[in-house]
Amino acid sequence: MDNALKDALKAVPGVDEAVGLVRYLQYRQALRNALASEPQASDLPPPHLRYRVHRSFDIAEYVATGRDVASSISNAFAAAGPTLHGKDVLDLGSGPGRVARWLKDLHPTMRLTCVDIDDEAVSWGQEHAADIARFLRGDPHPPSAFPPGTFDAVYCISLFTHLDEPMQDAWLGEIRRLLRPGGLLLATTHGEFATGSCSEEELERLQRHGIVFRTTRKRRIKLDGLPGFYQTTFHTRNYVEAHWSNTLEVVAYLPGGIQRHQDTVLLRRPAD
Repeated sequence: MDNALKDALKAVPGVDEAVGLVRYLQYRQALRNALASEPQASDLPPPHLRYRVHRSFDIAEYVATGRDVASSISNAFAAAGPTLHGKDVLDLGSGPGRVARWLKDLHPTMRLTCVDIDDEAVSWGQEHAADIARFLRGDPHPPSAFPPGTFDAVYCISLFTHLDEPMQDAWLGEIRRLLRPGGLLLATTHGEFATGSCSEEELERLQRHGIVFRTTRKRRIKLDGLPGFYQTTFHTRNYVEAHWSNTLEVVAYLPGGIQRHQDTVLLRRPAD
């Protein structure tokens, strides 16, 4: 379906809501199937928690993606200089630890803290993955409870891809506060590889402003189970390099750096 037809259908009253309801019912049936077919004892999160971070119930894909993303994170940090070994590292928006488990395998001496607003994901991590990381529930809005300069490195996989501009700016400032001088942030964005779902109007706004925040599903038909503010955001490279550098120094920008889908941005807190 081309973008013009998508725009036309969205303009018809009730169509977007109907599509959302159909997708919700499909999700509920797929969840029932997954619960019925999966073994009861598993070292992986239950299917609804996996879906929130992966948009799929496929176990093999969940595991492979977590491993691949962890490898990409490790390589990006290594290219910027210091290793993660022996460092204090924050996984912000960790979910139940899809990436954390594999990154810990690559850097067993790092001290990893996982924070998420999803109570269920945090509780699962505390019960099943306490040997990997410290799992804590975080608030949606900063400041966090951590003292300044707590971490050597922070990574956020698919977090800034879901926040509006004011929340992004607030969290960039908070991450700067949490980083030690010279500390690194790795974040991902929906850049040029991820705009296939954008309408013509969204693409035009993206070119004009460099950022588009799309609000779609809310309440029960919102399949990720997360609050209404958690939607979908797209960025241009120019916007990120110009705007985010007001808070942190942009060290590297890797288009499609995460599985040829999300862009990877590496930033540093300058030494005081």
